Amino acid sequence: MTRLVRTTLPPEVRKETPALSVMPKNRDLTQDETLINWSNDRVARNIGETRRKACVAAVDAGEVTP
Repeated sequence: MTRLVRTTLPPEVRKETPALSVMPKNRDLTQDETLINWSNDRVARNIGETRRKACVAAVDAGEVTP
């Protein structure tokens, strides 16, 4: 016997990943800040958003409509 279970995601997971940090207005970034902080920020955001979209799509694809 196969039983289908409907999965429901909380609304929070459907929200997009927050935008990147704003650059400082009163100074330029140092090379270290640019290389370490900003690169990590961009990579983490892009990976997080890709994963979030894939999870939502997978759950939506498995939904059963009555």
